[in-house]
Amino acid sequence: MGMKRMLTAAAVGVASLLCAAPLKMEWKAISEAPEAVARPYAGLMGQTLLVAGGSTYEESKAYSKTISAYDVKADTWTTVGTLPEGVAEGASVAVNLGSAVSPDWRLLCVGGVTAEGATAKAFLLKADGSQEALPDFPHGTLSMTAVAPWNGGAVFACGRLNGELTNRVFTLTRKDGVWTRMSCRRFRALLANRLWRQFRMVTRSP
Repeated sequence: MGMKRMLTAAAVGVASLLCAAPLKMEWKAISEAPEAVARPYAGLMGQTLLVAGGSTYEESKAYSKTISAYDVKADTWTTVGTLPEGVAEGASVAVNLGSAVSPDWRLLCVGGVTAEGATAKAFLLKADGSQEALPDFPHGTLSMTAVAPWNGGAVFACGRLNGELTNRVFTLTRKDGVWTRMSCRRFRALLANRLWRQFRMVTRSP
C-alpha cells in the first residue's frame, strides 16, 4: 500500500469514526482508590485495573511507590506491592504475553520522573505486584509519552526526551528486549494501517 493511499485511508478512517453513530456511554462511580494520585502508570489487564506510582499533592508534590489493583467485578481495591522508588509521568500499556484463550497480562512501564529527576528505567508489572526488569531506555530519559501495544511489545511516540519535547518514535520488543528507533515515515504508515482497520470494522458492523 503506497503512502498516499495509506494517508487517504487514515483520513477516511478518522472521518468515519467521527461520523459514526455515537457510543452509548454512562459514567458510573466506583469505590475510591486507596491513594489519590496523578499521572501514574496504569492499565486494564483483563478484569484488573493496575495503578502504580503517581504524584501526590497533600502538602507538597511527592511521588508514590504504591501499586494498587482494582477488581472490576468486585468493585474493590487491593494494595498489592510497592515500587523501588516513587515515580510519575511515565508511559505504560497493558500487554498480553499469552493468548486470547490463556491470557498472561503485564503492565509495561517505561520512564517517568522521580524525586531525583527523570528516569530511563523500564519494567513489567504483574497484577500481584511482582516486577520484572527490562533494558533501560538507551537514549536518555523518557516521560509524558504516548504508548500503544505493538508487535508483542510497544511503540512509544513523542513526549519528552531528556527533558525536551520530541517527535521521535521508539519501539521495545518484549521477545528480545531490544529498543529501536522507528522512522516517522514508518510510524505514519503504522498509524494509517491501524486507522484503516478501524474504518473497515466500522463499515462492516451492522
